[in-house]
Amino acid sequence: MDKDTNINYRYSLPNKLFDYIQAEIPVIASNLVEVKNIIDKYNVGLITSSEKPEAIAESINKLIADDKLCAQLRANTKFAAKELCWEKEKEKLVTLLSGIHM
Repeated sequence: MDKDTNINYRYSLPNKLFDYIQAEIPVIASNLVEVKNIIDKYNVGLITSSEKPEAIAESINKLIADDKLCAQLRANTKFAAKELCWEKEKEKLVTLLSGIHM
């Protein structure tokens, strides 16, 4: 639960986000630009309204109370995990680096 206290946090993309997706665990996260983009694009979790304990608890309780939502988010992590992995990213990196001439 990173806070939007500076530009570094605002645009960060923590490894834990990808760890949870690979583990097929629905994500509950702060409303940070890049984190929200991933969660929204793949529908793999919930964004809290704030970093206050009450807001986090509300998101946790929402997942606990709604089995259908939790199951859907978990199912979506399976698809996201296939897209957001080193094997896919490696292809992008190799393509990028192959265009660099030294």
